[in-house]
Amino acid sequence: MKSFAVPAGMTAEQVLEALGQQPAAAVDAIIEPQLQPQPKRARQRSGQFKGDDPATADANEAWAAEN
Repeated sequence: MKSFAVPAGMTAEQVLEALGQQPAAAVDAIIEPQLQPQPKRARQRSGQFKGDDPATADANEAWAAEN
């Protein structure tokens, strides 16, 4: 996706036209990355963050498993 500085007073339609996109495509380009699940830190029973065990190189215990 292209990026540029938007001049003051430029309408949304003018921005989309300058980018060469239809409104639906522009909205999808903005919303799609936000819909991706964000990783969450794993916690111990006490609520503290878990640390990564350096002995297990193939797993990172500091992050919770995705459900």
